[in-house]
Amino acid sequence: MTLGAPVEQTFIGHVVAPDPTVDQDAVLIVFGDITEVVQGERMRVDFVTNASHEIRSPLATLAGCIESLQGPAKNDPDGQEKFLNLASIEAKRMTTLVSDLLSLSQIEVSQHIAPSDSVDMASVF
Repeated sequence: MTLGAPVEQTFIGHVVAPDPTVDQDAVLIVFGDITEVVQGERMRVDFVTNASHEIRSPLATLAGCIESLQGPAKNDPDGQEKFLNLASIEAKRMTTLVSDLLSLSQIEVSQHIAPSDSVDMASVF
């Protein structure tokens, strides 16, 4: 269930009915706050959408440059230079985007590595 005021929160509920073989008049209802999980999934979907768009744009430009170099600019040195410069800029842009994506991936992986240090629980308590 999602509640929207004042800030949207999402909960998952589990209902446990009484055992019919036992004389009980109770029902157990447990709610868990899964707001962060839902928000995380939304962020991932938005991120993939944005990253796909950011990669698609330079790819489209590169494809256009290649078509121009193979066609209208085939025998045009000024046109070739223009399209090669544009292709170089877009290739660098894509390299930066891929590098950023790899960095984000490494950060996410490192967040899920369990600590290897030992802790004396008696001293903690």
